[in-house]
Amino acid sequence: MLNKSIMPLTVGILAGFLVLLDWLIAPLIYMGGNFVWVAFVSWTIFFGFTLKDRYKAIPSLLIGFIAANLIVYIANNLGMPSVIPAILATFTVNFLIMYLVHVKFLVIPGIFFGIAMTFARGGVGLDMWSLNIIILILIYGILGLICGYVCTLVQSRKENT
Repeated sequence: MLNKSIMPLTVGILAGFLVLLDWLIAPLIYMGGNFVWVAFVSWTIFFGFTLKDRYKAIPSLLIGFIAANLIVYIANNLGMPSVIPAILATFTVNFLIMYLVHVKFLVIPGIFFGIAMTFARGGVGLDMWSLNIIILILIYGILGLICGYVCTLVQSRKENT
């Protein structure tokens, strides 16, 4: 029975700890919002990744931030009406991202996580090029990666007993 309770207990403790950290960190980044959801998204995306892949996720988050801003920049500067520029920009940037699979220091889920978090910034009123959005993605993304790693350690230890 105790063996079956270890993972739920670990996840519960980590989740509570993330809420506490968010309560302390969020006011330093942006008044009026909480960002624990960013850590939870990162946690689920990288659950089960190796430690090496987690290190690759950090530059991938930044590439995703740049990719999201590139999509917006291209879409706003193509000089075409309607949604066509957004479609063309999204296609082009995502096409290029998929070529990054071959870059050894990046992981694709991390890139898409960085893109999603950058686009989500609008819900809390942050500017896309704001230093706060980069800090938000990195701090909370890394917190989520750490939680995923701890869960991976607990799971492997549980399987070895």
